[in-house]
Amino acid sequence: MQNNLLVNWTRQQRCSSRTKQISGSSVLNDLSQLIKNGVMLFLNTIRRQELRLIEIGLVAKTTIYEMRAEVGFRLALI
Repeated sequence: MQNNLLVNWTRQQRCSSRTKQISGSSVLNDLSQLIKNGVMLFLNTIRRQELRLIEIGLVAKTTIYEMRAEVGFRLALI
């Protein structure tokens, strides 16, 4: 079930990123919910395209690194 949630979320993000720009805060909120629910415990990579969805500015400067430290996953750009 957790795999299905992650697959569905990924598909939604890809589809919506093609049609409109997603705000960085909504992406981070979705990611934090997946992490809290234990869905992303096995996922340790973020694709460059997904990283670019996060808006440049305060969010891009701090949140990715804070999230990496809090969650404890290895950030590997592929």
